[in-house]
Amino acid sequence: MGRQLRVSTIVPISGGDGFKIYGPEDDVPKEHAALIGEHAWVDGSEGGDAGDPSVEPPRSGAGSGKEAWAAFAAQAGHDPEGKSRDEIVKMLADAGVVEA
Repeated sequence: MGRQLRVSTIVPISGGDGFKIYGPEDDVPKEHAALIGEHAWVDGSEGGDAGDPSVEPPRSGAGSGKEAWAAFAAQAGHDPEGKSRDEIVKMLADAGVVEA
């Protein structure tokens, strides 16, 4: 099991297709977990596969930190060394790896 929610949480579905409700016993897909704030998760719960360097990290929220973006950049063949998170995202956008 990945991360565990503290309480039931409503996640809006992109494209205006409504919403999904996840509870503490549910497995939350990575793309939906990225939309849930840190305050909703049990402290110390495992992050599941949110650190997969072959998948573009979220721009905000869980899994959006410098480490995730640096791993993604390295996997994509770009050197993140010495760059901030925002500089890494800009470098990847300038290279056409991600959308700006």
